[in-house]
Amino acid sequence: MRKWLFLLLLLPLIYVSACKPTRRLKPGENLLVSNSIIIDEKDEVNEADLEYVLKQKPNRKIFGFIPFHLFMYNLPDPEKVEKKAAEKKARLEERNVKKVKDIAEMDSIVTVLRISLPGKVGKDRRKTEKEIEKLLIKRNKKEEKVEKYKPTKGEWLRNTVGEAPVIIDSSKVITSTKNLNLYLFKKGYFNNVVRDSVAIDTLKKKARVFYFVKLNQPYIIDSFSYKVADPKLAKQIDFAKENTVIKPGDNLDYDKLDEERTRITTYLKDKGFYFFSKEYIYFDADSALNNRVKVTMSVKNLQQSDPSNPDSLIEVPHRRYLINNVFVNTDFDPRMANIDSLKNFYDTIEVEEHFFIYRDELKYKPATLLDAIYINKTYTYRAKEVEATYKKLSSLGVFKSVNIQFEINPDDPTQTSLNCYINLVPTKKQSISFEANGTNKSGNFGIMGNYTYKNKNTFKGAETYRFSITGGIETQQLLANEDESVLGENSSIKALNTFNTVEFGPEMSLFIPKILTPIQFDALRKLAKYQSPKTVFSATLNYQNRPDFRNWCSRASKFRWRSERTSRA
Repeated sequence: MRKWLFLLLLLPLIYVSACKPTRRLKPGENLLVSNSIIIDEKDEVNEADLEYVLKQKPNRKIFGFIPFHLFMYNLPDPEKVEKKAAEKKARLEERNVKKVKDIAEMDSIVTVLRISLPGKVGKDRRKTEKEIEKLLIKRNKKEEKVEKYKPTKGEWLRNTVGEAPVIIDSSKVITSTKNLNLYLFKKGYFNNVVRDSVAIDTLKKKARVFYFVKLNQPYIIDSFSYKVADPKLAKQIDFAKENTVIKPGDNLDYDKLDEERTRITTYLKDKGFYFFSKEYIYFDADSALNNRVKVTMSVKNLQQSDPSNPDSLIEVPHRRYLINNVFVNTDFDPRMANIDSLKNFYDTIEVEEHFFIYRDELKYKPATLLDAIYINKTYTYRAKEVEATYKKLSSLGVFKSVNIQFEINPDDPTQTSLNCYINLVPTKKQSISFEANGTNKSGNFGIMGNYTYKNKNTFKGAETYRFSITGGIETQQLLANEDESVLGENSSIKALNTFNTVEFGPEMSLFIPKILTPIQFDALRKLAKYQSPKTVFSATLNYQNRPDFRNWCSRASKFRWRSERTSRA
């Protein structure tokens, strides 16, 4: 209630202050208050798209007329804000001096130990490697404790909530005019004309900009064709022709041409052309009479160094790639990734032609991860399978991050196969959270609280166990008879007791990312891979004690199965 009252009192102040948004402007500065685009044929182009390319736009407004963000920027005194920020940064730097010094010392020790590694063998080498690992872990923990600078309230008001005044800039007006001209040119209006005009009120320090646009006749696509030198690539592109976004009779739109480049690139990457990019695609436009254009899409070959003359380049056809080995690192640590000596601490097992890399012990069942991986050995590289793998692994909820990389197989003389590296950063296995809040329902006050415990990967199959307790107390109006006596009571009792309502309830659930059945079938395994089924066991109990009734409500353990379809890559 107090917050709303504060806002109601603040709104008039904001409105009055917003009427003077130029009070902190320097002499010669003028606030940009509006941009107006006047088009001779409005039905031909979208005015909102034209506004998007303008280099300068007025300050944002709430309710369409109050520059709230500009007001918040002008509210604190800038000199006081800078002074407080400088003092706070100085205090922070003083507190961090020792931590930064310790980090620098550990970095120097690690450097010395790494230099000494080549001269050590056996136990001495392993001992040094372990020492490096411990130092790096300690160093990273120390770095995490280094305090980060948090803005002062004044900085927060000015830089986060607030917005600096937009001062009219003649050079940006010229750039906006050029942007409008270029945008219309890319939309097929090659002969468009754009001019600008600026109106300045020197007394109020406000400026308005007008852009006058004349479109003239657009250029139209007369025909569209493909020209590809590589027969294998031409055959693949031929299959994608029918879904082209470029149609005869449309304007010669550069955005549409780029969309076609992206579409063809995506299609080819999904057919095994891993290194293909849209930079290999270009268009030729041959203009004819009556502003009509013949468009041809061409594809360049791949360029690489000539084996017989490394200083020169030769053209070779684009290659299709097969998947060679798939490596799944279930304990990937990006902080340790570039330290080759630490690779000795990892073990590897092979399951269904996938290599699982782990430390100490494998924390996840291979079958669970394989159900989420669509990238398989000897298969053609497909971008859709990579995307589906990324989404499925991320949806398990037991990994902080998922990273998938490919490298050319160095053991392949044809250089047409790729090794896949799936790097998984585990999330914390256990977590606890608390939440508390107050309630106010028509003057009836209450307190609510929630405790939640989560255990991820409970049985090494990406399961999630969740236990929570929710409880609260609240004040409620008691039911009364006509003589104002409380129902069910003979004595005179006040119609309102403090915290006379209690509610309490624990809840348990177990999430399993597959169909749980006594016997596992191959058909169920395939369904789990492409349909993303989920099994959930849950049990809840709720107790309510109110002035007018007392209630226990419980639900026995419940088996629930639901399927969320994953499109097959």
